[in-house]
Amino acid sequence: MAKKRQPKDLIQTGWVTLENGYESTKSPEIIKQMLDGLLKERHMLVVLHKDYQSGNCILVDVRDDELLIDKPHNWPGTESLVRVAYKDAAKLWTHFNTRVTSATEDLLYTEFPKQIYQLQRRDHFRVETPHGSQVSFSFKAEQYSNFTLLDISAGGMKLGSNQKILIPTNATVTDISINIPCGSREEEEVLLVRKGSVVRSYPDRERRLLCYAVKFHPTGPQEDQLVKFVRQQELDMLRKGLQV
Repeated sequence: MAKKRQPKDLIQTGWVTLENGYESTKSPEIIKQMLDGLLKERHMLVVLHKDYQSGNCILVDVRDDELLIDKPHNWPGTESLVRVAYKDAAKLWTHFNTRVTSATEDLLYTEFPKQIYQLQRRDHFRVETPHGSQVSFSFKAEQYSNFTLLDISAGGMKLGSNQKILIPTNATVTDISINIPCGSREEEEVLLVRKGSVVRSYPDRERRLLCYAVKFHPTGPQEDQLVKFVRQQELDMLRKGLQV
C-alpha cells in the first residue's frame, strides 16, 4: 500500500492540500511545467470573469513573465482580472487567476500566474443541484416519482425520498427523468436517461431521507446531454468566488 503523503511532504513537493478537494501550488517551476504541458497537449481552456464565460480557446505561448492565449471570439474587452480553467490529461479541473495586460486582434496577453489550483476529482465530479430538483423512474413496471435530486454527475446521481420506498441494491431502474429548475418556475433542464442501477442505499438521518446512489447507463445523445450539463455546472462552480 502506498504511503499517504503528510502535509509536510506536500509542502516539500510544492503542493498544499486545501478544502473542498483542492490542492494548490505557488512553485514557479511546477507552474511552468504544468503550463508547458498545457501548451504541448493543446487542451481546451475557458476564460471566466463574473458573468462572462468564453468559448473554448487554447494557450498559444508560455513566456518567462506572461502567457499568450487565443483570443475568444466573444471577448468583451472590458475584463482585467480573469480565471482560466481547463481539464488536464488526467481529467482534473485546473484553474488559475491572472490579469489581462493587453489584447490584439488574435491574442490575449496575461501575467504569469502566481498560483495554480487543481481539483483532485476526476471525470465524474458531482455537482449539487438547486432546490426543487426532482427525479422519476420506472422499476419493475411501476412508476416512481417525487424523489429529491441531491447531486448529479456524468456517471450517476444521488437522490432521496421521505417515503417508505425500498429499492434494492443492484436493481435496474429505467426511463429516468431528471427535472432541474433553471431560475424560474417556467424554465427547467430536463435530462433523460434510459437506464441506471442502484449501487447503494443508506439513511440520511439529518435530512430524514432514505438516499440512493444510482449509476447511469446512458447512450449516445443522452450521454452528451449529461456531460454538457455537468460541465456547465462545474464551470459555474469554478466561477463562484471569483471576486474580480
